[in-house]
Amino acid sequence: MKASYMGRILFENQERIQPGESHPVRVEFLVMDSLKPYLKPGQKWHIHEGPNKIGEGVILSILDSQ
Repeated sequence: MKASYMGRILFENQERIQPGESHPVRVEFLVMDSLKPYLKPGQKWHIHEGPNKIGEGVILSILDSQ
């Protein structure tokens, strides 16, 4: 089985999002050369917990962490 860690999801004023809820969150990606082409506003991405898709998101903006 192949596993990877792409970053972390930060919830503001809450610990989790319940099924059926939608909230803006901040996602900090580990920037890897293979990931850079996909990090652009409008790009959709899926959130997985193991092999299970548990959510999806759309990148609204990119903030430079440096």
